[in-house]
Amino acid sequence: MLALCTSYAFFEASSGRLTVRASLDLPLGGLPWSVRGIQCESPFTTDVLTTCLFKIDPQDVQALLVAHDFDERPMPGILANSRFPLPTGFSAPVCHVANPSEFEHGGHLVVCPDPSVAVALLDLYIE
Repeated sequence: MLALCTSYAFFEASSGRLTVRASLDLPLGGLPWSVRGIQCESPFTTDVLTTCLFKIDPQDVQALLVAHDFDERPMPGILANSRFPLPTGFSAPVCHVANPSEFEHGGHLVVCPDPSVAVALLDLYIE
């Protein structure tokens, strides 16, 4: 497992801008080694609002769900409001949703995988 707590910078060739992220700490407990191509966006607000899109081998999705009690439910709004262009054919009819108790004032952690394209969308909100 690979923990996701990192600092990084990347250059977006399409917009010609440099984006720097000071810290990204997702409360997943760890990431499988198959996770790659991580793209995250986290606007600067008083709340934590982070959205990530990444590739993952379909058999490794369950490893993302061990740190919290996740429920399965449809979350079409999460997909419709993604800050990233989703891959052609991306469809996640069921997402995994947790409301971790350590989010003292509320929030959620949502993982929406699509095994057919080996991609997952993650949405983190902490009040």
